[in-house]
Amino acid sequence: MTRQQMPRPPTKDVPVLPTWMARGRESGLDSETAVQLRAYLSPLFEQSESWGVLCERLSAKGFRLAVCGARLVLVELHSGQPICTTRALGQPLAALSERLGRLSVRASGGVAAFGDVRH
Repeated sequence: MTRQQMPRPPTKDVPVLPTWMARGRESGLDSETAVQLRAYLSPLFEQSESWGVLCERLSAKGFRLAVCGARLVLVELHSGQPICTTRALGQPLAALSERLGRLSVRASGGVAAFGDVRH
């Protein structure tokens, strides 16, 4: 790697972007990032006994859940950037609903077919 190709260290004014944002991928996560994110978040999904507990635990890690169309989506909390579906993390909506109960969704202001998970 040449000196020009070397990534610069972040400065105080430039935030370090998470992998899924820095790559600018529109087609979803690359497989390595998806595996790491799945390993990181799976215990939160598996150990939560309600939607409220799950949402609180995800929020503490910098994420939230939203519904886009008929899919449950993991969203970066501060930027609002959708990351991937929960199915991509091994947590399909049907299985979560069976275990945690019916999902309640509130329409999100200004974004068509996008809703926030109520807890």
